[in-house]
Amino acid sequence: MGGSVRIKWILWYLLMLTGCGSGNNTSAVRYYLEREATATTQNRLYLEIKGEYRPSFSLSGEGFTADVALDTIVGARDATELTADQFGSVEITLSLYQEDNRPYLTEVLPWKSSPEVPGTPEAYFSEDASADAWVYLIVPTSRGRNVKEVWVEGDIAEGGGFYDIPSDDQVLIQLSDGDGLKSLRVRYRNIFGTEGATANLVIARKSKPPLNCRALPVAPKTATGLIRTRILADNEGPLAFKVEGDVQTALAYRSFTDQTDEWIELSAGEGRKNIKVKIRDAAGNTCPDVPLSIVYDRNFRPGALRIEGDPIDGRSTRHSLTEF
Repeated sequence: MGGSVRIKWILWYLLMLTGCGSGNNTSAVRYYLEREATATTQNRLYLEIKGEYRPSFSLSGEGFTADVALDTIVGARDATELTADQFGSVEITLSLYQEDNRPYLTEVLPWKSSPEVPGTPEAYFSEDASADAWVYLIVPTSRGRNVKEVWVEGDIAEGGGFYDIPSDDQVLIQLSDGDGLKSLRVRYRNIFGTEGATANLVIARKSKPPLNCRALPVAPKTATGLIRTRILADNEGPLAFKVEGDVQTALAYRSFTDQTDEWIELSAGEGRKNIKVKIRDAAGNTCPDVPLSIVYDRNFRPGALRIEGDPIDGRSTRHSLTEF
């Protein structure tokens, strides 16, 4: 990750060459550009030769100059300085020669250069909180097509470093040990080697589920098919709930904090309805399901209180209450 030499241009050739009256010579040649893409108009071509024979070479192409004459066979050298005429793309044609100046290999080496600087990351995590150490950092395509790496440092397992950005734009990160709020800093590096500004991200690591999860209906019966239920739990951070079983419509998880009063619509038809309330935190930790049994009875009349005797004079402070 982040190396100055792109491996796909590191090519080794075993040369079996016959010199004029010198017998068989064997050489291995490795050639490569210092970078395939640069942030300046400067680059360097390397020839690494192992063996007795050092082949001659030539460079050709347009849009660049070198510290050797182009289109001219010259003796082997370890490094050759290259300068592009302007930012953009050029193709450098490298030829290697035998002792009689016959070419035995020609390769086109592409080189891109640009002064562009990556933008500030708009990265985010795939979840609001994590129950374990592993999270996905989402790096959206707004980063630009030339950004292939992201630097991550902060509360992660093994210090900071550059990560290659996969084709699905999801970078797997291991957070540091222990629950709590984890702070990370991220920045981009493009193919030209230029780094951008740093953005700060936070994510909670939470391995413990909510406690005391409860669902408290106002009554064990309903005449309308609707039952008002208080849902609550002890937890640090946001919660979510959903209701399954004998309900009119199964809904997705809905968010709440600490507690919420909800109307649950039971399935059609009178009778006993068995439902369960599921509660989880933002990290996906769940409580045991909370079962409820509610009777749907259209003849059910909720209990109520009235002042005995229905006195007209409401100024008195002493009254008796009776159920009806």
